Amino acid sequence: SLDYDTPTLTSEERLKPFVPGISVTALGVLKTNAGDMELDGDNVYWAIGSDEGGQLLRVRKQVSATPEVLASDLRGARGVAVDGTWVYWAEHLTNSVKKRKK
Repeated sequence: SLDYDTPTLTSEERLKPFVPGISVTALGVLKTNAGDMELDGDNVYWAIGSDEGGQLLRVRKQVSATPEVLASDLRGARGVAVDGTWVYWAEHLTNSVKKRKK
């Protein structure tokens, strides 16, 4: 098994086992921005959890694509989850859970 805390592993090596088929472009975006992540069949979703101005983003896994901002001005975004229709996230500074259509 891989030791994911080993500093010699690249970000791609740490993420690749968890996201089969993910593109190099998506990995490049995630290695600098990834916080809490979730994925569905086509996309990877993640939150950049700034106390003010945080964002919820997604990028297609298998296509060279630019990340899309799904929500902005988030207050301490954490914990991303998805189902068939919605993407959910928590904002710890407002003590709320929010959702939007995928």
